[in-house]
Amino acid sequence: MKKTVFITIAAALVFALCSCAFNFDLLNDKPLHRDEETEAISGTPLALTTEEAGGTSFGVPDLPDLPGMNSEWPDNELTRLVPDPGFKVKTVSEEDGEFGAVFSGVTADQMRAYAEKLKKAGFNVDAEVVDNSYMGIEVYSYNASNADGVSVSLSVAAGVASMAVSKP
Repeated sequence: MKKTVFITIAAALVFALCSCAFNFDLLNDKPLHRDEETEAISGTPLALTTEEAGGTSFGVPDLPDLPGMNSEWPDNELTRLVPDPGFKVKTVSEEDGEFGAVFSGVTADQMRAYAEKLKKAGFNVDAEVVDNSYMGIEVYSYNASNADGVSVSLSVAAGVASMAVSKP
């Protein structure tokens, strides 16, 4: 249940970004900055980029490390079952039998490659893949279990990725 809520919230944030009509002038504000003295965050958390081919894209840039956020892959019972993704960990949630992580600066190609590692590690039972593009934003997700019933869910969109691992 928690895994479903975790992934639903991550997807809702991405789709809200896609579907909202907002002022792109706001995106040209100052980038995110953390005041070392007060640890206050200022700036605009979205980025607008113009591609050389003439198209535009927007997403969430690599956010600064904040107090209380993890920056390393944790070592616990569930994380030992899956390969270390090597992504920059922004936040982690660990509860009885469930693990969740949010990463920043991850591309869909990187997540596809990580899904292949998971498949080789045995997470290929009842596998489901979503690989689409919505309004110019590439969305990828992979859900599967291993033979012991441990399930893993991955998703990435607009540079923000999430992962959940849970016991049966």
